[in-house]
Amino acid sequence: MIPFDTLFKDGKLNKFMEEKSKNLWEGTLFEKYPLISNKNKGALGEKIVGKYMTLLNCSVRERKNSGQDFLIDGYKTEVKISLAHETVHNQFALNHISIKKDWERLIFLGVNYDLSKSKMVFFKKQDFIDHMDNTPSPLFKHQQGGEKIKNDDYILMGNFDNFFDLDFVYDISEWKNKEELRGLEFWLK
Repeated sequence: MIPFDTLFKDGKLNKFMEEKSKNLWEGTLFEKYPLISNKNKGALGEKIVGKYMTLLNCSVRERKNSGQDFLIDGYKTEVKISLAHETVHNQFALNHISIKKDWERLIFLGVNYDLSKSKMVFFKKQDFIDHMDNTPSPLFKHQQGGEKIKNDDYILMGNFDNFFDLDFVYDISEWKNKEELRGLEFWLK
């Protein structure tokens, strides 16, 4: 048995946890975000994005399968959210991007401590695949075991300025301007 009482007795471990557990988002709309599970963080991101896309006069419907979060204007859409790390501007994590999942567009919501500088962007799946296949040093890296196990799970962490500058990453205001011609299946839905 591990003697936790003895290990914590001098108070140094308690002090360490207290110093590291400050909620940097206290007093903001996202004050409770650090306290919820990762799954619920994702669910909150989906709720925020769903409501916002409705404000942009987009059709937001339930997903067809677990490979996406929504159908937005008929596009199978995956949603990701990240709050800035340590409240440093544009320091985010975008993870669990899987090419094999059934999505066409991915919306990323990056929440900066100064909420007015937050960003919501999107990119198309084929553009992401092209970036991964044709860029000598793509921004995204394999996650959880990586290339060795032929993992189809990608991550981007750290400064997102280069990500936001990619030519295939669009501000969410461009959502309708980047529509593709859709087949008969879309119009019959």
